Amino acid sequence: MHTDTQSNALAEIGLALAMALFSIMILTLVSMGAGNAPAKSAQATSPDGVALRALAKAKTPARADAVKSAAPENIVIYYAGQYYDAKLKSISLASLAGKAEVVLAVDPKLSITDAVRAQKGIAAEKLIVTTLNETWLKALQEQIK
Repeated sequence: MHTDTQSNALAEIGLALAMALFSIMILTLVSMGAGNAPAKSAQATSPDGVALRALAKAKTPARADAVKSAAPENIVIYYAGQYYDAKLKSISLASLAGKAEVVLAVDPKLSITDAVRAQKGIAAEKLIVTTLNETWLKALQEQIK
């Protein structure tokens, strides 16, 4: 009887040490970054079946002076259900056919589903979507009046 209790206690101590070492190993792996696996899919699909490209995270922090400008002929503005060029003249989507790069500027208050619908109409090799600033919004509001 005495030997059963002693061997049972040694088994319990051995089990506790094994669990402690396993916990330390898991904590070490997580702290070394083994738990930071990249996402499997870089695309999300909307209910309409349109694939949205995920934005790549920049390695360096964003700076205010790191703004890329676009040529006026490549700018398309989508506001109040209409497409406009950089001179705020109404344009058709057929006039955008064959362009390599298009910058689509949308109202910041536009819903994501409306932004996807606006994006679907443009057939360009490279499409960049951005939001309009206050200056553009004021100019568009004056144009529509």
